[in-house]
Amino acid sequence: MGKMETAIAWSEADVVQWASKGAPRVSSREEIAAIFSIDRTDGVVDRATIESLAKAISHWMVWVQRPTGSITEEACDWLIALSGDRPTTFGRAVLFAVVREADTVPERLSVHVMKASVGRALLI
Repeated sequence: MGKMETAIAWSEADVVQWASKGAPRVSSREEIAAIFSIDRTDGVVDRATIESLAKAISHWMVWVQRPTGSITEEACDWLIALSGDRPTTFGRAVLFAVVREADTVPERLSVHVMKASVGRALLI
């Protein structure tokens, strides 16, 4: 599989194949946005894929980005905009993983996660 820069042209099957090859890694917001785009278009429905991608995205956002262990206000705005008002199962899993993993997050991100999860199943 090529670099994620081409992810926007990938199908759900391509994402599942990429995520199944050990622990997937993301290295940019562009990659994360491409995965969210694929999810909105095709729907990432495989539970194992959702879990591995949510873990990879939360790891990158919390431990690779600075300040380490924290989600900044700007990153919060970006993630909320990316996930939208009605996040998919995948989007909710990513949001929850980020909030769970980070030492500190803006309160409105926690509120967004709670609102997005009301009445919906959440992968834990």
